[in-house]
Amino acid sequence: KATVLERVREGYQAPDRRAAIPVGGEEARAALELGIHLAWRGGAISDHDARIGRALARIMTGGDLPHATTVSEQVLLDLEREHPGVKSSMLKALGNVVPRHLLDTRLNPPGELRAAGRLPSELTEPVAEGAAPA
Repeated sequence: KATVLERVREGYQAPDRRAAIPVGGEEARAALELGIHLAWRGGAISDHDARIGRALARIMTGGDLPHATTVSEQVLLDLEREHPGVKSSMLKALGNVVPRHLLDTRLNPPGELRAAGRLPSELTEPVAEGAAPA
């Protein structure tokens, strides 16, 4: 509390809320929810993960908007409040990410990523069996 009061005395003003944040609308939400459903049906994610994923898809795409558009930051904050616990679940999940796994070719199939043009070829060299990923 003392820090807040000190900053106010120093003239601190909260930044203006963003007024035009792009969101994908119904089409983007449908694509995200399809991926979530397929991952859930394939056993790659739990029921809880699917619930969190659907809530995130709704928030990230602007709710029930029929098409891609822009929304204010307040709209996204309101959507976030409709789904309590989602933010803390995401932060917890991000805390469990092991950075070296992101480029481990045994965990991310390089052929598919390279074919989609999503990974530079120098990052697709296979990891020797038993060797630790870089």
